[in-house]
Amino acid sequence: MQIQTRKSNSTWHTKRRSGIVLRKANTDSIKDFIEYAKSSGSQSAEKYYISFTKMQTSALFPGKTKEKNIRDKLDIHELSIIEVSDKIISNLIQEGIRSRLPYKDIFKNVKVKINEFAKSIGV
Repeated sequence: MQIQTRKSNSTWHTKRRSGIVLRKANTDSIKDFIEYAKSSGSQSAEKYYISFTKMQTSALFPGKTKEKNIRDKLDIHELSIIEVSDKIISNLIQEGIRSRLPYKDIFKNVKVKINEFAKSIGV
């Protein structure tokens, strides 16, 4: 489906709006993670916003890693995939912080789980 067609499709619009809400929760978790990393001595914790996003995109959509605003270019099925992965990332970050894991271990764990998720859906 072409991008113009997607944007005029009400189902796509609804899905995209729900994804925006989930992404906000995901970035809130990443914000918590950044504060946690800073409190643990990280000097470049702010880079984790982009690190998590790049990790997620490269695992789930390897052919689309260079695209800007990728979420606006995904179809409904792909938006569902990224919503699930946003939940996985948020949950793993919060779980890691609650367990007081080292921040680098939390990131590595998220990366492993997102790669496993990607493999499980045939990426």
